[in-house]
Amino acid sequence: MFDNINKEEFARALQAQAKESGKDLPTDIDELFDIFLQHKDDVFVLARREKFLELMRSQDKDGVFLLWANFEADSKSFEQDSEFNHLTGIKEPGVVFAFDVASGKATLFVPQFEDNRSQWVNGLTLVPDEESARSVAVNEIIYLGKPQKGYLASPVAPIECYENLIAFVKEVVGSGRKIYTYTPDIHSANVIPQFMMSRLCQEIDGLQNSIEDVTSDLTSVRHHKDEQEVSNIFDAVHSTGIALCTVLDGIATKEVENEKLIQGAFEGFVISNGDTLAFPTIIASGKNATVLHYVDNDSDIDDNDLIVIDCGAKHNGYCADITRTIPISGTFTDRQKELYQIVLDTQKYIAGIACPGYWLNNKDNPEKSLQHLAIEFLQERGYADYFVHGIGHHLGLDVHDLSDMSVALKKGDVFTIEPGIYIKDEGVGIRIEDDYVMRKDGAECLSLPIPKEIADIEALVQGTFNFEEFVSRVAQ
Repeated sequence: MFDNINKEEFARALQAQAKESGKDLPTDIDELFDIFLQHKDDVFVLARREKFLELMRSQDKDGVFLLWANFEADSKSFEQDSEFNHLTGIKEPGVVFAFDVASGKATLFVPQFEDNRSQWVNGLTLVPDEESARSVAVNEIIYLGKPQKGYLASPVAPIECYENLIAFVKEVVGSGRKIYTYTPDIHSANVIPQFMMSRLCQEIDGLQNSIEDVTSDLTSVRHHKDEQEVSNIFDAVHSTGIALCTVLDGIATKEVENEKLIQGAFEGFVISNGDTLAFPTIIASGKNATVLHYVDNDSDIDDNDLIVIDCGAKHNGYCADITRTIPISGTFTDRQKELYQIVLDTQKYIAGIACPGYWLNNKDNPEKSLQHLAIEFLQERGYADYFVHGIGHHLGLDVHDLSDMSVALKKGDVFTIEPGIYIKDEGVGIRIEDDYVMRKDGAECLSLPIPKEIADIEALVQGTFNFEEFVSRVAQ
């Protein structure tokens, strides 16, 4: 998945990393590429930071960007904040990343614990030394403050547990510089930075007036996916495809009486592959498929039901989002086949015209708006009124990734195309969803190896699908 890398881009990123560590780099491009493959995670993270810095500096911004990691809880697995993951790659909870816009210095504030954390949980043990700093690609690590009780970082720990961070922010504000933060409105995770900034504001005079939201700048940086991100999304798609095809292979010949059985099998395969779930799996049979975000997955399945399976794995923090519609009987009825083919034709049409300069949805430019073009296509076939959602969304660290829909699609954007028809009176819902990356000459389907043609879907659920022949066919 690294065939599309701009070698000059990765060379600049390597040089930036080497500059910070005071090392010299070889000039031979093959040697550089070997180094890149060994350290690509840090290379891409540093390149993203540099892109963010360039954008901030182009607006004459001067201050420090504060980024808060998520906190962990006993009741569920830890999942890092998407933006924190994007700019740091650090998976540790309860840490704070401070990025000086003027100097480019990256500082990581880490919690201290009274208990031996490594005895309770696995993960990094980050301490204020050069080796730890190098391991996470920052210039310096500083303790947040005094030790916290237990082994879990807490957003409501006593304020002295944050005293070093408070002193750092006081110095920035006292010098007349800004504190930059972000507050995306699409995820509940934004409660963490808002809550923690409110705690700091109670301790630091003048901080409230020094805070500036740079969510729009971060959105601009997140739009474009580098090749590492595309590779991670592809791996998430691959994991999703393996799990989905394994579950559906011969499902019409098995006694699958309830939606939960399909959900459990799919999610089990994803987890056994070493990945997690990108979002709650949707297994919607019959009339349930007319409810777009049906997640109960507890209905019995009738013999002639269509089943909409909207699912996705998450790999290294990056999401897949795939939807397939299958006939549990193994064969589409004539009516089901008619509707399914219209949905599939709509997706193929939109995928075929999508290219840089088009929008997912733009009412001011309907002739280049994929949403409006999909509606027009369905209108000609008499089904526009039954298409009730967007044609797609951006995809990345979040299943509905941070994005600005007013910006046209460009090279490096990753997005879905997911037309659907939902007819409540007939108890029928059909959706087909695939994941695409925008290349310079059009959209490339990352989920091409997951069957969706009528004959392929029927063969798959009947247990007669020839995977080798299919892979050979789609590779041509």
